[in-house]
Amino acid sequence: MIRNSFGIKFRLLIAASVLLSQQLVALADETAKLNPPVKPGESVVANGSFAWREALLEGRKQQELKHLTVAQSCFEAALKEAKRVHASDADLIICYRALGEIFVQQDIAEDANQNYKRALRLLKKNTRENFALLAETYGNLADIAYFDGDYPRAKKLFADGLKVLADANQRSSYLYASLQLRYGKVLCKIDDLKGAAEAYYDVISKLMVQADLPNNILLVDALADYTDLFRNNFDQSAVRESSVQRELLKDDPKMFGNGKGVAPSAFSAAVAARLADQAVASLQLKNKQETSSSSASSNRLTSPEGSSVSVSVNADRDAGQNFGNGLPGSNVIHPDRPLNDLALDQQVSQQRIDFYERMVSVDIKSLGPNHPSVARDLISLATVYLAQNNFSEAKPLLQRALVIYESSYGAKSALTDRTRTLIGVISEEQRVRDAGQPPATEYVSKLPVVPVAAQTPEVALRLNYLALQCLSYGKTDQALVLYSWALATTARTAGERSMLAACCLNDYARVLRASSDSQTATQYENDAAAIVRSNIVRKATAKL
Repeated sequence: MIRNSFGIKFRLLIAASVLLSQQLVALADETAKLNPPVKPGESVVANGSFAWREALLEGRKQQELKHLTVAQSCFEAALKEAKRVHASDADLIICYRALGEIFVQQDIAEDANQNYKRALRLLKKNTRENFALLAETYGNLADIAYFDGDYPRAKKLFADGLKVLADANQRSSYLYASLQLRYGKVLCKIDDLKGAAEAYYDVISKLMVQADLPNNILLVDALADYTDLFRNNFDQSAVRESSVQRELLKDDPKMFGNGKGVAPSAFSAAVAARLADQAVASLQLKNKQETSSSSASSNRLTSPEGSSVSVSVNADRDAGQNFGNGLPGSNVIHPDRPLNDLALDQQVSQQRIDFYERMVSVDIKSLGPNHPSVARDLISLATVYLAQNNFSEAKPLLQRALVIYESSYGAKSALTDRTRTLIGVISEEQRVRDAGQPPATEYVSKLPVVPVAAQTPEVALRLNYLALQCLSYGKTDQALVLYSWALATTARTAGERSMLAACCLNDYARVLRASSDSQTATQYENDAAAIVRSNIVRKATAKL
């Protein structure tokens, strides 16, 4: 019963489609009767015939609905009417290309070929103005030849399209990259692997420097094709080991986090802004109270570090003049306010410090100074300081906790060992800082700017793997550029201080050393080591 119902519906749909196409053809014939033929040179507007545009639009609608036969009839009717009214070459090109496209969708290669060729002849009359459409039409004809297996003809047509764009100084355009990628596929089919590799790399290079890349579809395709070229034609046993590949084997679902290229929701931004407003309002109220209690003549306060700073009595008014509507007293939400975010962080951190200090004091009084609960409270308090990178405050607390753990559980217990390891990592981090080494995230400022569309985990991983392939097979120059993009996308998707970023830094440093840039390689290795230490601190603290 269900099968019969489907068959009836399908036959009704076909019948309706045929009827609609017949009506459109009849409409075109009726229009031809009502509107006399337009003489050459006569204005189409004066004649009043625009039925071909209506038929074309209807064809587009049917094409979107996948009613291809009906769409074909619409386009044929549009072309017939456009010829009758002596429409311009540009209008005829639209009709021919629409028919070519619909025939391709129906796998009618011969008819598609004929219509694209007719459009091509008209486009060649004015190459300078029609260079983009001319190159695209060359690409359409080349695609038909490619899928028919006529690779020499496809190669020639793609080359013609690329030449049109090159002559128009459009080598850096997205369309040029699209044609060049398909050209590379043809070269692979005729075993011109060197030419294909050059084409693929050129496509990737063009797309990675696009100021406004619409999406990453073409980029992912190019990365996949270039990688497949290595996989299918070279011995994979020669591929070197990679820090990134080893890190991926851990299969951590949180490896990439939320991705740097994803904008936060409006709700999250609004909540963060309101919390920040409350924090800043609280701090300003505190400052007012301190200012009013001080002498009117002095107007000087001492910072927590002991340095003396000047404070205006009219601090709020001055701040309003400096920051405009960004003041927290306003009812308007301003999500992007670093000052407010900093104030919120400081307030929350201070609240946590006060809480854990009270816990330590209470546990010491009730349980004694050497009870394991005191050690846990000390570690919790140290965690707050570690989040602020305040190692000088965190280390003594951890050392006190270590003494308690050793006396309670012994020198070889898991808690004792983790605490001791954490103290060692902190000591190394302090040594590095005292030596004057730059922050671990300074490498980010040296990275190339990559399009937002390329800032995805898939692109980051494909760039890393392709760079490794190029390095393994002696393409060091390409590996250098690819690793710079790989590091940039990895840092923006997984995080600047993530383990993946550290692994990518180590892989990049290896290529830099092979290129005799030992200074930068050493800096990147130090950055990677610092990131690893910070991750060890974070994970070890979480387990304590």
